[in-house]
Amino acid sequence: MKFSITVLCFTLFAAIVSAAAVDIERRSIGSSIVSAAMTHVGKTPYAWGGGHGSKPGASKGTKQSAADGGCDDRGTVGLDCSGLTRYAVYKALGTDLLGSGNAASQATILRKSSRAVKVSSWSSVQPGDIMYFGSDYHHTAIVKSGTGSKIQMVEEKGHDKCKSLMAMVSTVRSNPYVIFRITK
Repeated sequence: MKFSITVLCFTLFAAIVSAAAVDIERRSIGSSIVSAAMTHVGKTPYAWGGGHGSKPGASKGTKQSAADGGCDDRGTVGLDCSGLTRYAVYKALGTDLLGSGNAASQATILRKSSRAVKVSSWSSVQPGDIMYFGSDYHHTAIVKSGTGSKIQMVEEKGHDKCKSLMAMVSTVRSNPYVIFRITK
C-alpha cells in the first residue's frame, strides 16, 4: 500500500512538472515570436507580397491587383502582414513552418499542424499568438500582449496613391476570426 501511494505521488509530481515545462516552453516560443516581430517595428516598410521569397525575411514586394488597391510595391524591399508573421515564427522555431503563402495559406497550415492549437477565446490569448482576420483570413497579426496590442504590417491607401507604412504596434479594434498558438 505504501509503495502504491509513493508511486502515485511521484506520478502526479512528474505530470505537474511536465505540464509546467510545456507552459514554460510555450511562453518562450511566444516571447521569441514577439521579439522577432518587434525587430521590424519602425524599421521595415510595408511591401505587398514582401516576405514571400524562398527564405523568410524582407524581400521585394509585388503589384497588387486592382481589386486590392492596385499599389505597386515591386521596388520596395519589405514585408506584408503574412510575411512578418512568417519571419517571426521562423526566427522563433528555426524552421519555416508557415511557408511562402499568404495569410489564408498560413491559417490552413496552422489548422492542420501538430505544432499549433486553436485558441478558444480572446480572454486566453498570450503574447506570440497569431491572429487571422475575416472569414477569408485576409489579414494576420501577432499578439504582443494579453491586454490587446498587436504587431502588424499595414498599408494606407489614398485617393490616388498608396502610402507605405512600417511595422507597428496597435490596439486590436476588431475580433480576429481565428487565433492560433504555436506549441512546439
